[in-house]
This record gives sequence, C-alpha cells and structure tokens, in this order.
Amino acid sequence: AYYCFMTDEEIELQRQQAQSAGTHAHINSPYENWELTKALSERASGKKAVVRFKTRSLKKDYVLNDLVRGEVSFPSDMVGDFVLLRSDGMPVYNFCCVVDDHLMKISHVLRAEEHLPNTLRQMMIYEGMGWDLPHFGHISLVLDEDRQKMSKRRGATSCFQFKEEGYLPEAILNFVALLGWSHPDGKELVSVDEMKKSFSIDRLNPSGAIFDRVKLKWMNAQYLRALSDETLWNHTEPFLKKAGLDLPYSDKKWAYQSLQTFKTYMETFADSVPFYASLDDSKFEILPEASEVFAWETTKPVLAKWRELIQAHPSGSFSEAEFLKIQDEVKNATGAKGKNLFQAIRVAVIGKPHGTELKLLVPLMNKKSLIARADIASKKLG
Repeated sequence: AYYCFMTDEEIELQRQQAQSAGTHAHINSPYENWELTKALSERASGKKAVVRFKTRSLKKDYVLNDLVRGEVSFPSDMVGDFVLLRSDGMPVYNFCCVVDDHLMKISHVLRAEEHLPNTLRQMMIYEGMGWDLPHFGHISLVLDEDRQKMSKRRGATSCFQFKEEGYLPEAILNFVALLGWSHPDGKELVSVDEMKKSFSIDRLNPSGAIFDRVKLKWMNAQYLRALSDETLWNHTEPFLKKAGLDLPYSDKKWAYQSLQTFKTYMETFADSVPFYASLDDSKFEILPEASEVFAWETTKPVLAKWRELIQAHPSGSFSEAEFLKIQDEVKNATGAKGKNLFQAIRVAVIGKPHGTELKLLVPLMNKKSLIARADIASKKLG
C-alpha cells in the first residue's frame, strides 16, 4: 500500500484520457513507488493523501471456489490501485470487511451476488495481509415478478406491512427460505425446525429467485387453515374490530362456526373482513348488481314468501336443515326455481345475487336481522 496525493482534478483528467483511448480507467499514480519516509514527510507538511492498494505487479488470475457458483476467475487487471483509507483516515468498505471478518474469525461469507465484484479487491487484501481466505458464497438476488431486482419503488415491503396485511410469520419464513434454496425432498411447506435440519449450502440456487405474491398467499392460506379454531379466531378478530364490524364477538360458538364457513375462502386474515361484513346489519345494502334480479317477475313473490316463513319460524336462529326446508317451501309456493329462487333470496340476505352459500351463511344470522334485510329488499323492489 502507499500514500497517494493525487487531487480530484488529476484523477478526473486520467479518467477522461482513458475513456478517449478506450482503455481501463485505472489510476496511474505517480506516488506508487515513493519511499514511505518521503510520503510521511509530505503528510506532515499538511498535504492530504489516501492510502491505495498497489495492484500493478499482480499479474495473475484470482480464482474463487464459490460455494454457490462454483469456480469464478478474476483477472487482476479488473481493478486498478484502489483506496483502502480515505484522506480523512476513514477506511473504505472492502478494507473494513476483510479486517472485521478476520478479527471475528469468520469462516463462511454468504452474501448477494451483487457483491461478487467486491470479491477481487477483498481477495487481494487477504493475500496482502497474509490471512486465510474464508469460504465465499454469492446468493442469487430476489427479483420481482417482472424479473427486476426487488426495490422499494417496485413493491417491496417490510415485515410489519406483511403483518398488517394478515400474513403469519411462519408462512413468511417458509416462503423466504425457498427463495434461492430448495428442500432436498422438494417440499413446499417446511417448518423452522425442518429448515434447520435440512438446510445445506449445496441446495442454494445461483439463478435469480422470483418473489411470487400468488405463491406467498397460497402458502399463507395453508398455514392459516391448519390453525386451531381458537388460534385462528384470535388472529382474525383484531382485523374485524379494526374494520369496525358489529359482530357477536363474545359468542365463541358463533365465532368458531363462522370460521368453518369462511376460512376456506381466506388466504390472509385481512381477507376475513369482506366476508364478515356481510353479517353486520349496519353494512347491509342492496348493491347495483341486484338490479337484474329485481327485474324478474318471480322475485316479488319469492321475497314475500321468504319473509313470511322467516317471520313464522319458531326460534330466533336457523340450522342448515331448517334453512333448506324454508327454501324448498318458498320454491313450492312460488314456482320459482334455479337462479330465480336462489339469487332472489341471496339478495334479501346479503344484498347481491352472488356470494357465500346461503345454507352456510343463514345459520350465522338471527331472525330479526333476516326480517329487517328482507324488508329493505322489498322496499327497494317497490
């Protein structure tokens, strides 16, 4: 290494000359072979200098046996005399890495492939210091769905945001573990303990890993549906309350029954909100897509008979069997069938002709609510 007193203007002039000549823009320092005593005297007089690593005499290829990419060869002339210490005495990144890793006895360095160009400089420093080189492995970058490097501007997000969106930590860990690594048995769903036992560097893939949101949602859904009713409800309830939904939260029997209805449609906990919103009377409204149903001649008698039978029901709640019996009675009394029957009743229950099966939904609702909604639908029909 040597002290270099070149000014920014001198460095820029050399770069411009190299560009014009079509050669490497490497620094050709006139201070490369100064005696140390002369350089120290120059610094003592107040001149600023950086410390550079001398590369001109290193005429060879540096070969790295990368743990992920195999043998990688770097010609020494890829880099010129690079800086180790800035003029203010601050060490640069590559020098810091080598010294820090050596002092901490780091045996393996696993880092992103974008750091591969730094490796030649670091290998030179290790060699210059007479230190053993650690094992290096350069892992593939995580790419977005357009196969571009993930960035904050292109949809990357934080762990906190994933939590806010209703993802489970176990699913995130599982998903991230499979970005650039694969299980030896090809498993997609892997617990943390199994990750520890089955992980090996030789399973790391040098190709770029795609951050696939669809796969992440699928994986989260698998973990979500494997939860016990109690745990699933404890995760889901905060999202419902945050959305301001008026529901019988204290009725755990109702809560667990509702989960059996909705969890097969949920990929994240946040997905629960629109499903449970259909059970909140304050959110009920007749949506525009119901207009076609209101145009059918059969709708008015269906709604009237539906309300009549709901009103006559002896208890305040309904089982699946009781709902199906009432639906059949409406069919027999009005002659309506198919979509003319089912969609008309669904509009009177959730305000739209398509959605969750009524035989699953109606048992989660009470008689008072169903009558009130039927009245709103009838009024809308006129």
